Amino acid sequence: LICFMAGTTIIAIMVFLFLNGCIPETAYLQNFLFRSYLTFSLLLVISIVLLAFFYKTSSRPYKLLLLAVMLFLALTITQLKGRSAYLSLALLSPWIFITMFGRRRLIPILAALLLTFMLMFSSRTVRERIALVPKEIKLYQSGVVSSYKLTDGSSIPSSVGLHLQMWKSSLEIFKH
Repeated sequence: LICFMAGTTIIAIMVFLFLNGCIPETAYLQNFLFRSYLTFSLLLVISIVLLAFFYKTSSRPYKLLLLAVMLFLALTITQLKGRSAYLSLALLSPWIFITMFGRRRLIPILAALLLTFMLMFSSRTVRERIALVPKEIKLYQSGVVSSYKLTDGSSIPSSVGLHLQMWKSSLEIFKH
């Protein structure tokens, strides 16, 4: 687990430096760092969840380090385009902070939740990606053809449409 968290943190540092212009842009780095940003952003959320468990049992100096790493990983998530990670982080945040601080410490939990949501919505990337959701739902409903090809040859007009299609199919499976 420690190696997993260390690996995602090292790659997050590379991504953060690349996005902020500290590493020169090359075709290789662009391809390497953003080929599967969705998967990577979800791995960052998993790392934050795991760090919450380590936070609970560590001593004070390590708690500060873990908190800094968690904050950095959350900041990196806000610079990526993975809306699934935004949603996952938003939904898991209460659980993460209850794990870290305990159920009875309501003020630190609420403060951490507020900080998390402020961090997320202060990011231009997050705001732009969330603003696209209603437009992509309308595209999906209009049936505009896109590059998302399904196995039966039909197309889905957006990534949101693809998710809606998967949820619809999943509900059909559960019904049967």
